[in-house]
Amino acid sequence: MLTMCSDEQLLGMIGCGEKDAFEELYRRYAPMIRNVLRTYLFSAEDLLDLLQEVTLQLWQKAAAFDPSRGNARGWIAMIARSRALDYLRGRRRAPLPEAIEDDLPATAAAPCQASALAIRQAVAQLPGSQRELVTLAYVQGMSHSQIAARLNRPLGTVKTQIRASMSQLRSAMVA
Repeated sequence: MLTMCSDEQLLGMIGCGEKDAFEELYRRYAPMIRNVLRTYLFSAEDLLDLLQEVTLQLWQKAAAFDPSRGNARGWIAMIARSRALDYLRGRRRAPLPEAIEDDLPATAAAPCQASALAIRQAVAQLPGSQRELVTLAYVQGMSHSQIAARLNRPLGTVKTQIRASMSQLRSAMVA
């Protein structure tokens, strides 16, 4: 019976504590949530931890979902993205102990450094306003709403420009 319910109906039922509705929503959206998290995380362990955090937040905040502000899919994706960005902002990289550093081959970091250099060069090729948007979104971790407010631009315009910038970067990286 729950398979016939819309995502919005499921969220309403979850807000009332319906565990079966939560299981159905999880079945529908766990793959999408994993994909969103994968774009920000490299560790399978981190991904599983954050998947748990996202699903917990869905359970706790389902009653706050407002269908007049957007669809369930977008709301769920936004929660996943927010948790990933919060995690990345809070993570502190501990330096490797000297004994481990000494054991690493000199070329161990070369692929990462080459990729980082290629990304920096591709970003540098973007026009100034696009470069600023990408930097604010992906380096400083600002949300699209925060960027729109900071730059005094409409939210839709910011989203469109970021999407276009990312498409341009993808093309530059593939070429």
